[in-house]
Amino acid sequence: SGESKTVYYTVNYLPLVLGFILLALLVFWFYSRKKCSIHKRVLATKGADGKKLVKVTLIAKNKSYRPLTNLRVTDRVPASLKIVHKASSMRPDIVKQQSTHAALTWKIPKLGPREQRVISYYMRAGVKLIGKVSLPPAELAIKGDTYISNTALLRAM
Repeated sequence: SGESKTVYYTVNYLPLVLGFILLALLVFWFYSRKKCSIHKRVLATKGADGKKLVKVTLIAKNKSYRPLTNLRVTDRVPASLKIVHKASSMRPDIVKQQSTHAALTWKIPKLGPREQRVISYYMRAGVKLIGKVSLPPAELAIKGDTYISNTALLRAM
């Protein structure tokens, strides 16, 4: 009756550590992914008067599940191309004419979750274009973050 028993057991903390690492990676991924994006497309078309036009389409996307507010989309048009204002889907809020380019800025007050806004405008070549013209990328700014679009190539018309 004075017997004693010793019980041994081991605890494996590996699943707990792996769970914390996985959770940390998921939190990092969630906060580091882009909230939005912008894409630029260019298409050569003909206008109602039969003259050649260039249609520029900017697609701003909210990739998050929360609404975004106070977005600014800015696109620069080289001085060799002239903007045709009457044929735009959204008129720019600010147009700044500079010596090398014109800067067009659209203000988007709110972009809902997973929503996209399509902005298109037309321009016409002021001089004959030879070869390919690289159009500068558009910018999407929101609360200190700036997202840059692709660079669109315009072939001679």
